Amino acid sequence: MRVLFIDPPGDRRPKKGKPGKGLSLGIATLASVLIKHGHQVSLYDMANHYENRTIDSIKNSLDLFMPDVIGVTILNAQYLFAIEIVKKLREQTDVPIIVGGAEVTALKEKIFTDMDFAIDVSVLGEGEESLLKILETYKNNSSSTLIDKLRKINGIIINNNRKLIRTGDVQLVSNLDDYPPPDFSIFGVKRWRMYRLQGSRGCPFNCSFCYQYLGHSWRKRSPKKIVGDILEAYKKYHFTYIRFLDSVFNFRIEWVHELCDELIESGLSDIPWEAQGMRADKINVDLCKKMVKAGCKKVFIGVESLHPEVFKLIKKGETIESIKRGVSMSVQHFEEVSVFFIIGLPNDTKERCWYTYNELKKLKPTGISYSLAVPYSGTRLLDWVNEQATLLGSSYDSFTRGAIAFEGGVAYETKEFTKEERLDIF
Repeated sequence: MRVLFIDPPGDRRPKKGKPGKGLSLGIATLASVLIKHGHQVSLYDMANHYENRTIDSIKNSLDLFMPDVIGVTILNAQYLFAIEIVKKLREQTDVPIIVGGAEVTALKEKIFTDMDFAIDVSVLGEGEESLLKILETYKNNSSSTLIDKLRKINGIIINNNRKLIRTGDVQLVSNLDDYPPPDFSIFGVKRWRMYRLQGSRGCPFNCSFCYQYLGHSWRKRSPKKIVGDILEAYKKYHFTYIRFLDSVFNFRIEWVHELCDELIESGLSDIPWEAQGMRADKINVDLCKKMVKAGCKKVFIGVESLHPEVFKLIKKGETIESIKRGVSMSVQHFEEVSVFFIIGLPNDTKERCWYTYNELKKLKPTGISYSLAVPYSGTRLLDWVNEQATLLGSSYDSFTRGAIAFEGGVAYETKEFTKEERLDIF
């Protein structure tokens, strides 16, 4: 079948003459799977290309590619734009529209009403297996048998004449090695400075501010297959840097050791790399040394807050001392250590933020990444805000990082920590 993916713009739209770099790992992964199974795939990239910024311009892609199915991936920052796009698409075509992504999974049935039932099917969780089954169902069934056949696919929601049918729980891929690596050529990439990938998926922990779209079960790819895929990708893209985007890169320490051994043996240790999701309480000296030997230059560690009254409500499953120890150990070994600091979590105040800042400075990381707390869909933080704070704006119109935060404003405030104080600390 012919599948047209659409990647909606997020809160930072691309500029004229300067394409964005936010290539969707989800779309690249699904494209690779579909191509392997004989489907034809195209992409309308609104997230990275200025010339694709208007909804009306999608019509050209529909006319040229003539898709059998349209797939729209939706993250939180894309949601408002996605609603507009999907409604417009439904006016232009009767081609089935399938949506998926983190925000789709978090909202479940609500997305159908928000989009005025313009979508046909939503995929909950990871889409590799579900999407293949959906495409085969559309290919092999008439309209009279379609709904009954779709009902047999777990983890989707079906729009049956504005009556919704949910077929089961969120679906997660059990064996990641069964699937090919992401195919970024769908974005027109020929050379790429930084190659991005995931060696594992899922996070077993339960932080209040985070929605675990990829599930709470940690699943890994085999280190040998990861390295083999990187070697093949290097032939295509000639990158000079690698970024691992795992939610918890070092959840299984022995797995990281095996991956590092494979990187060293293959010669890939000459290419510098970084790990974004390092868990502080699982960092030790041997792990740091092995990662450095394998070419790791930078790690990112989630700290969030170091004030006891704030920290206890996050439910990270760590202790403040273990976080400090992990950061200090990393600083001694890696060239760069960046820590995440969230301003305005439950129980936070201006004074408690300053406390965390001062404690972090003592640890001497090379960078501190600040963000304003935002109650994202599906999180316990959103429940807390609805009960104990004043909501100033939804997660869709609240920007959390850099100078843009001053334009977007603050998502919520409390009597103990006002909007003005949050921006002042930021």
